[in-house]
Amino acid sequence: MTRVGGPLLVAIVLLAPMAALAEGDAGRGRAKGEPCFGCHGETGNSTMPNIPSLAGQPAGASFLQLFLFREKLRNVPTMTPFVEGRTDQDLEDFAAYFAGQTLEPLDEPRDPARYQRGAELSQRLRCASCHGVGYKGQAQMPRIAGQREDYLLMSMEQYQKNERTGIDTNMAAVVYGIPAADLAALAHYMAQQK
Repeated sequence: MTRVGGPLLVAIVLLAPMAALAEGDAGRGRAKGEPCFGCHGETGNSTMPNIPSLAGQPAGASFLQLFLFREKLRNVPTMTPFVEGRTDQDLEDFAAYFAGQTLEPLDEPRDPARYQRGAELSQRLRCASCHGVGYKGQAQMPRIAGQREDYLLMSMEQYQKNERTGIDTNMAAVVYGIPAADLAALAHYMAQQK
């Protein structure tokens, strides 16, 4: 009971703020979000390597990650100064602003063999069961369709090495033991989804 009850209690405590909040205000998020624009882009479309695009992310997914950064449950030191002292409402406002922006995926050439292998893997690994139809994200699950390929690959490698922490351990289990070439193919496939 303790093995199951402990993680369940932690998940409930961490997700409770998401259920209690009112919707974010995109206008306030835009006004407060200027520090975010340097890395993630004014419209949430990143042009920097290994920095995710936030445009079109489900608000719940962005809020959860910001909350984890603020509470130091996900360790990304470059994010700490941007979330310290922010209220839950601030985080909701940022999330609402970026959720309302239009994703502009990078125009990278498609490698047919890697794309096909990524498509096969996404079906076998059932990526849509969490990330939704078209991999557009849902609730607290991020949109991975059209995300930067380098960021997707880096994230999966971090999960595989147990370097990406937070409340969700499912991704570590999903990518466990997958060869590097297959991770790269999966990242390529997802980045190509428009």
